[in-house]
Amino acid sequence: MKNLILYKPVIITLFSQYLSGAIDNVKLVVELVKIELQLRSNSTNKCILFRFYNGDPLVTSIWNIGSDLRNATNYKYIRECMELAISSNELQVYFN
Repeated sequence: MKNLILYKPVIITLFSQYLSGAIDNVKLVVELVKIELQLRSNSTNKCILFRFYNGDPLVTSIWNIGSDLRNATNYKYIRECMELAISSNELQVYFN
């Protein structure tokens, strides 16, 4: 699993833009997918995984984020994860 430290600032910016209402959930997912596709050029079955905070089980993919933001049950939780990732500066981004 490769830690994508260089992508963290870009992803934090995207999360911040989403949380502030500057972009919607569709734009957030599209921009995250663009990053993933750049990384996938040679590895078609790998994906970006997010660890929002220390202790996070590291199972959140871009697909999960998009799905959770459309789901009334998970919407609040995934937003709180994004907020915590920004405020704690503990976001970790992996490509696996």
